[in-house]
Amino acid sequence: MKLCDACHRHVRPTEGACPFCGRSLRTTAAARLGAVVLLGALEAACSSRPVEDETDSDTATPNVSTSEGDTSTSTTTTTTTTTTTSATLSTTSTSETTTPGTSSSGELSTTADIDTTDTGCSFYGGCPADFANPFECDPFVQDCPEGQKCSPQKSDGQSFDATACVPVAREPDLPGEPCTLEGTLGSGIDSCAVGSTCWEIDEQTLAGTCFALCGGTPDAPVCAADTTCVSFSDALNLCVPTCDPLAPACKTGDVCVPNPSAPDGQFACVIDVSQDGGAEFEPCEFLNACDLGLACLDSTSATECDPMAFGCCVAYCDLAAPTCTGAGAECLPWFDEGQAPSGLEDVGVCALPP
Repeated sequence: MKLCDACHRHVRPTEGACPFCGRSLRTTAAARLGAVVLLGALEAACSSRPVEDETDSDTATPNVSTSEGDTSTSTTTTTTTTTTTSATLSTTSTSETTTPGTSSSGELSTTADIDTTDTGCSFYGGCPADFANPFECDPFVQDCPEGQKCSPQKSDGQSFDATACVPVAREPDLPGEPCTLEGTLGSGIDSCAVGSTCWEIDEQTLAGTCFALCGGTPDAPVCAADTTCVSFSDALNLCVPTCDPLAPACKTGDVCVPNPSAPDGQFACVIDVSQDGGAEFEPCEFLNACDLGLACLDSTSATECDPMAFGCCVAYCDLAAPTCTGAGAECLPWFDEGQAPSGLEDVGVCALPP
């Protein structure tokens, strides 16, 4: 699936326009090659390997364990997910268990046992907005009171799913400068200036680097020159450096991947989550789970890949001087003709021809 930059819904790679809002959609060769559509995100540079945070079927990877994959010829970019770790909660019960307010026969005992608390929620309508809305402020417009900033937070300790107004440091650090996080990962309280947040944090020292939050609006995000807005979640939208996958200039520990949030097809430097894996033809589950110079595509992209894997790391190649190592692989264009951003016209990927 690919992401509509207007309404942020997922649509099939073959769609030329969003069926929900009508926005014209850019297509890339990645759609036909079955590019993995998940982006692993780590707040901490030394954190454990992330797992998928969302389980809705419309965020699944096309051509990788989903019936909605497209096998025609174009490359989609991916949805951004912000993730760290997940936990499974199991419960046990016995036949002797009774509930408050009932007898062992299942009858209500006395009216004193009945919970009459009114939470303001209904079975059909759910809870009012004030009960459920985790967004205290808008990070795009920074609408907090003076002396505070709107910062992304992890309400569950795992994924960035909320925002809150937090105090601004007396002498705040600017984007690109070292920063310090207070409290725990995901607290949102750090030494960065308004409009920025501490990212790629060392779990031991809580030291990181200030990254600018995207400005503008979710539909039309704004970042400084040579950066692009990567949407990890509704709460976390960061301006990260752009890059060329054929000549990546990302800092150590980052990889150059297609930005799933960019309608113009830009590539972005994001943290490498491959750990000990990520070599050519090795399995991958995230765009940034392959080593530098490799793309995470459908596992059928190369004969050397495990066909049962979620995805597979294959090499980018230069259309002007193609070189591929896989058996039967060809240097296929990443973008459809005329769709490549300036400077990325020669980007290709080594894969089996359709």
